[in-house]
Amino acid sequence: MQPMTIRRTLQIPATATVLVSPGDPVMPWTPVARVDMAPGRLLRVNVAGELKIDKKMVPKRLVVRPGEKVSEGDVLAVGGCFFSRKAVRSPGTGTLALVSKHRGFAYVRENVETGSQETPVELPVAETLGVSPVAMRIYLTSIAEEGKPVVKGQLLARRGSTLVQSPIYGRVTEVSFSKGTITVSPLYMLHQVLAGLKGKVENVVPGEYVEVSGTAQLITGIWGLGGDSYGPIHVIDGDLGDDTAVPQGSVVVSRGTATYEGLRRCAESGVKGLVLGWLGSSAAMRFAGGIRNMGITGDEAVPFPLILTQGFLPEEMDQSVFKVLAGSAGRLCSLRGATHIRAGVVRPEILVFPE
Repeated sequence: MQPMTIRRTLQIPATATVLVSPGDPVMPWTPVARVDMAPGRLLRVNVAGELKIDKKMVPKRLVVRPGEKVSEGDVLAVGGCFFSRKAVRSPGTGTLALVSKHRGFAYVRENVETGSQETPVELPVAETLGVSPVAMRIYLTSIAEEGKPVVKGQLLARRGSTLVQSPIYGRVTEVSFSKGTITVSPLYMLHQVLAGLKGKVENVVPGEYVEVSGTAQLITGIWGLGGDSYGPIHVIDGDLGDDTAVPQGSVVVSRGTATYEGLRRCAESGVKGLVLGWLGSSAAMRFAGGIRNMGITGDEAVPFPLILTQGFLPEEMDQSVFKVLAGSAGRLCSLRGATHIRAGVVRPEILVFPE
C-alpha cells in the first residue's frame, strides 16, 4: 500500500470568507474558509396572489433583485395604482433566492448565523404547557424526537393555543420525561471549513470551492459514521475493552472489535477517532443514539468518527491493512466517517501522512 497523491475539492458556501491562497501549505486542521452564514429555510411568498396580478408580471413588480439581502418586513414587490398601492413584504431575514414567473412566487432563503459560541437550549415544555413531565408525552409533535433536526420556529409541542417552538436551528438531543424538558443543540456549531489534508492549496474559486492536495496512504473502510477528524495513530493489542487505556487526542486502532463500554470510554478520554476491524450493528446503533438509515451516514452527533474495515460480522482487520496502521503508530492521520452505500457510493477513508 504505497503513498499516493490525494486531491480534495472542498465546497465553499457563497457566504464564506476564503482564508487561503494557491500554494499555501495546509495541515488537516488548517481552516481554508470561515463560514459566516449557513442557508436556512426557503420561505415562499405568493407575490402574484397578494398583488392580484398575472404571474408573468411578478419580475417587473420586484423592488429587490435575486441575490440581494432583505430583512423581515422589507418590501419585495409593489403593485396597484397611486391611490391603492399594495406592497408584498419579506416574511424573514435572508436573501431573495429565486423568483418564478410561472408560479408567481418569490423565495427568500433565511440565513443562519454560525459560530461555536452557541450552547444547547433546554426548553421547559411541561411547565410551559401546564402539565406534568410524564403527561408531556401526549402533546409532543413528531419532530420532538431525539436525533431529529429542527428549524427555528418549528413546533415541538402543542396544548390548545399554547405552543412550544424551537428557538434555534438545531437538533433535538434530549427529550426528558423526568424533567419535562426538550434540549435542542445548535446544528451549525462548526464555523470553519478545514483542509483535512497535509499538503498545499492547489486552487481557489471564492464562493464555490477550495482544492487541496497532499501525499498519503489511503485506506478505505467498509462502513463508518461521524464527520472528519485527525490525530496521531495509537494501536492497541486485542479488542477495545471496558478498561483499555487510550490517550487523549489520538486515533485509536484495534484489529478486533469493541464493547459499548469501550466506545464510551474512548469518548470520555477525548480520542479523535476509532478504527476497528468489526463492530456489531446493535453496538453501532446504540453508540450513535439511533441511525435512521445505516446506508447513509456522516452527520451523526457522535464524539468522533468510527470506521470499520470489515463490517458488522466477527472478522479481524485485514492483515495488510493492520500492518500499515500498526507500522504507522505515532504518525498523523485523518479520518472521514461518511458512508453512502446507494447510488454514488461513498466509503469511509483513512489517510496516513508521511513523516
